[in-house]
Amino acid sequence: MGIETGNFFRNIHDLDDPHPVTANVHMHDGVIGRGDLEHKTPRGLGSQGRYDLFRTIVRDASERTGMKTVNQGQGTAWVVHKATKPSRNSFRMPYDDLNWA
Repeated sequence: MGIETGNFFRNIHDLDDPHPVTANVHMHDGVIGRGDLEHKTPRGLGSQGRYDLFRTIVRDASERTGMKTVNQGQGTAWVVHKATKPSRNSFRMPYDDLNWA
């Protein structure tokens, strides 16, 4: 089982386990703020060292922002990345229609 697949399994198997972090292309691009990268662009996540770096970033960010679990931090990062990524598909946040001004 690969790094991403194993961590994904552990993420959904035990939501209270703070250790597994699923670092995939979406997580990578969100963390580095690059929503413009094509899906096929190499990101180096097959390297254990690079994967571990992103795992540490997600864990630290989850803890610093008061998330109860790493899963919440991952989910938040994915939604923000998806909402800000240029795409042919429309993705609307539930609060898009609110006037924040």
